[in-house]
Amino acid sequence: MKKHPVGTRVRITIALDPQQYPVGTEATVTGYSWTGFPQVTLDDGPTVTLIPGQLLPA
Repeated sequence: MKKHPVGTRVRITIALDPQQYPVGTEATVTGYSWTGFPQVTLDDGPTVTLIPGQLLPA
């Protein structure tokens, strides 16, 4: 699993919930869940937990 450091800007590449965060949405990595999944804050506010491979550097 590729880790993105906290504070890194990323782009979502797989939209599991396209209404909340469509493909191409940019976000900031804010941490990691206890399972190691990245947690990101979307530019419009909410924080979501993603699955590995769901984001790339912005």
